[in-house]
Amino acid sequence: MSPDLALQQFQKAAALDPKNPAIKTQIGVSEIDIGQSEQGLARSSRCSAPAPIAGPTLAVMNLHAQWLYKAAEVASALIKRDAKNPIYHTLLGIEYCTTGAPVAIIALASRG
Repeated sequence: MSPDLALQQFQKAAALDPKNPAIKTQIGVSEIDIGQSEQGLARSSRCSAPAPIAGPTLAVMNLHAQWLYKAAEVASALIKRDAKNPIYHTLLGIEYCTTGAPVAIIALASRG
């Protein structure tokens, strides 16, 4: 399925269930896929998805949009909130593997 078609399908689903945060998040992901990164991230960050889903989703979406500093920032904030959650550390590790040390080190240093 093409990204444009996926966006259209999620928009139709949102018309049927406009309060569903998962559908809104998928619209945001689809917008990123078609090159509308800022709009997609803005839409997804406004979704009222539960925190355990919204934070990692936002980090992954930032990675997908190639906004690596923002992805590291989100992952670091998640780690600060729950340092024992391995998923949050994995997200920061993915960012590290994508860019190398500089961005991840800056993010780790900002954790305090």
